[in-house]
Amino acid sequence: MNEQVRRNIHRFPADFMFQLTIEEKAEVVANCDHLANFKYTPHLPYVFNMGQ
Repeated sequence: MNEQVRRNIHRFPADFMFQLTIEEKAEVVANCDHLANFKYTPHLPYVFNMGQ
């Protein structure tokens, strides 16, 4: 998904994707066991708003 958005950024609305803060990333990692390894990456993830 990240790659598709980067290649076609003009096709997506401005509020479709945003980047988590350091605090938000820590909260997601703490609440989702399957993302435990994610806490070691130096990058802040992008999240997608898929709408209603």
